[in-house]
Amino acid sequence: MKIADYSKVKALGQENVLLLDGPDGTKTILAPDLAKALIGLLSSEEFISGVNMADLEQATSVLGDNTLLLGTATGNQAVAATVLAKKLAAMLTSSELVSGLTLSELAKTTTLAAGDYVMAGLTAGNRAMTAKDLSKALVALLTSQEFISGLKMGDLTQATALTASDNILVGTSAGNKYMKASDATFAMLDAFAAPELHRMVFRGKNLGAALTAAQKTAIQNGTFKDLWLGDYWVINGVNWRIVDMDYWWNCGDAAFTKHHLVIMPDGNLGANKQMNATNTTEGGYVGSLMYTTNMADAKALCTGAFGSNILTHRDIFCNAVTNGRPTGYAWLDSSIELPTEVMIYGCPHYAVMNDGANIPMKYAISKSQLALFAVAPKFITTRQNYWLQDVVSAAYFACVNAGGGADCYGASNSGIGVRPVFPVGVS
Repeated sequence: MKIADYSKVKALGQENVLLLDGPDGTKTILAPDLAKALIGLLSSEEFISGVNMADLEQATSVLGDNTLLLGTATGNQAVAATVLAKKLAAMLTSSELVSGLTLSELAKTTTLAAGDYVMAGLTAGNRAMTAKDLSKALVALLTSQEFISGLKMGDLTQATALTASDNILVGTSAGNKYMKASDATFAMLDAFAAPELHRMVFRGKNLGAALTAAQKTAIQNGTFKDLWLGDYWVINGVNWRIVDMDYWWNCGDAAFTKHHLVIMPDGNLGANKQMNATNTTEGGYVGSLMYTTNMADAKALCTGAFGSNILTHRDIFCNAVTNGRPTGYAWLDSSIELPTEVMIYGCPHYAVMNDGANIPMKYAISKSQLALFAVAPKFITTRQNYWLQDVVSAAYFACVNAGGGADCYGASNSGIGVRPVFPVGVS
């Protein structure tokens, strides 16, 4: 029978059997085995040239688990799409790889999250970088001027108030830093204002539980850096408040030229004390039982808080009284004393004054009101009675009463306390 006499077929199935005429005679072979044998006889070029790509179904995308045909020097091989993609990318230069990307074809993003990744082309190759790290790296490449010039203040929400927890950007020689808004005002004043302003601006900050080395330096050099009127230490349960600065500067029969703070407790120290055992002002302040004995407990509390940083200076005190009027004074070493009416109120109220005929001896270097009581007079009133130095009569000394009034009492009154004043600095 002739081949032409057989019915023609246009397709083969896996189980079709064909006749194969060879040197060993006619044999049968399955269609799949014949296909493999025929392909094995072709070169790669002959095989590929026989494939009409247009006859194949077109793929519009490739998935990671798709398999593609790869012709290699050792023969055709199958390769996963993901593996082929990596190998192809590795064969390209960074320039060739990036030039093949059309960014406009990608979905656009208008925001970045800190954990998003961005591709960065480095000299060592392409790397992934989080958006947060990229932001920091880009800012680090800018000079301060370039960074600030890129900020448009008008685009920011306007702040109409500051709170203590707000932060302010500060450009320093060591780089940009932040400062709490609550610290900014006094930091600027510390840097640019004259030291004398420190005794006129009330701050009222708690300075801690002890005088620090930095604070001692600021007092000693007269800058009073970070020390302001009304600031205070809390030591042994007592508020020790700054009431003035350099109050006794250059005063005395020997000039006092050590920079100093003037300190008073916010209230009385210890138990109430008498000025004298009886209602007499004989001997004045210096001759009183208060000066010689009754201030001992209060002085111990002051020394316990500030120790050797309590300075000694020269001051003049009343030491004689005649007919209820001061008639004698002496220059003495002074450290911890009762204040005077002038130091508290700014003027005498009950203290003996010149009446045009009799001129009392009222020499004084403590001749002006302490700054705290001028700026914040509420600190005069402690809801406690406390003694003052001034002789009022043959029997009375001046005092501040619990209600804040200028007052005076008999020297033997035991219901009045001690609120001393003293200089603090570096000896």
